[in-house]
Amino acid sequence: MSCTDKNNVKNEQNADGKIIGKPELKLESDVMTPEVLWSFGRLSDVQVSPDEKTLLFGITYYDIPEDKGNRELYTMPAEGGEMTQITKTAKGEYNAVWSKDGKSIYFMTSADNGMQLFKINADGSDRKQISDIEDG
Repeated sequence: MSCTDKNNVKNEQNADGKIIGKPELKLESDVMTPEVLWSFGRLSDVQVSPDEKTLLFGITYYDIPEDKGNRELYTMPAEGGEMTQITKTAKGEYNAVWSKDGKSIYFMTSADNGMQLFKINADGSDRKQISDIEDG
């Protein structure tokens, strides 16, 4: 399985310019160490599109030295094939769901005023903040 990073994905970095993502894995031996296990992404929140043709899911990667993780959103054909990364931010995206028409995705992420609801097109374009709840 391969992954593309769409050109329309907006990169949002944290204060030190780092986005926690899939690490470059270099195995020095065939021993399965905790570091190797932590380098694998953790799949979560799988959702099927309304037309049942596309899967939406999150993958969380971890930075062990910093003791932090970051979840990004991906889509892929339900029948299998290439997965597409639709978010690439320093803040994780959570609780992603499809809109009823399958053209958009709603999710929660941290904003300047706390956790807020966002909407993004299914291809990763046109990200918009929907809610504005103080201290979200």
